[in-house]
Amino acid sequence: MTLEKRGGRMISFQDQIDTMDMDMTARLRMIIQAEFAKNESDMLSSRVRRGKQIQRDRRLVQGGPLCYGTKVVREEGKPERIELVPEEVEFIHRLKDMLLKEDFSINKIVVILRDEGTRTKRGKHWRANSITSLLRHPAMRGHRKELDDLVRDENNEPVVFLSLIHI
Repeated sequence: MTLEKRGGRMISFQDQIDTMDMDMTARLRMIIQAEFAKNESDMLSSRVRRGKQIQRDRRLVQGGPLCYGTKVVREEGKPERIELVPEEVEFIHRLKDMLLKEDFSINKIVVILRDEGTRTKRGKHWRANSITSLLRHPAMRGHRKELDDLVRDENNEPVVFLSLIHI
C-alpha cells in the first residue's frame, strides 16, 4: 500500500519535497533521486565487500575487537599481524585448569578472581557471563572467523588455547 493511500505524507525540507502537492515532474525527479541513492548505496556495499575480501586475501586484520589473549602488531613496512599476549594466554590456561582439573564452577572462579583483584582488560571485575563467553569463543579453539582458518604459530601449527569445552 502506498503512503498516500494510507493517508501519509512525506516532507523533506532539505530537498524541498512535499508529497501532498507534487506534480508529475516533481514525482519523477524524486523517483530518479531515489534510484540514484539506491545505486550509490549498492556500489558502496560492493566496494566495502571487495575491500574486506582484499583484507582477507592479504591476511590482514579487519578491525573490531580481538579475542582476549591476542593483540594486533603493526610495524612500519610490514603487514599487520595478530600475536598472542603471554600473560593473557596464561590466564586463559589458568581458567581452563580451574574448570577442568580443579572442577570449580564458573561462579567459584568469579569469586576467586574478585578476591585476588584480577580484572578484565577494561578494568572491570570478571563476571560469570564474561568468562563463559570467553571460553566459548571460537578463537579459544584457534579459529579465526574473518579468515576462515586457524591461528598458527611460527611452525605453521594451529594454536589452540583450549580444547572444546561445554559449559
